[in-house]
Amino acid sequence: MDNLRTIVDETLGAVMDLGPGADPGAVRRLIEQAVLRGILEGHQHAHAEVMRHSKAEQDEAHRIASEIQRRQELLITNLASLR
Repeated sequence: MDNLRTIVDETLGAVMDLGPGADPGAVRRLIEQAVLRGILEGHQHAHAEVMRHSKAEQDEAHRIASEIQRRQELLITNLASLR
C-alpha cells in the first residue's frame, strides 16, 4: 500500500507541476503512467510472493503469472489506443 501511496504522491506532484490550465492530454498521460506503474509493481510483488512456494505451486503460479502478463499487455494496448 505504501508503494501505491508513493505513486499517487509522485503523480500528484507531477500534475501540480504542470500548473493551472495544463493540457488535459498531459494530465491523462501522467495518470495512465501511474496506473500502469501500480499494476506492474503489484504484479511483480505478487509474482515474487508466489515464487517462494513449492514446485507444484510454482508451476501454477507461473501459469497464472503468464495469464496476468497477457492481460496486462491487452490493457496497455487498449489504453494506448485511447490516446
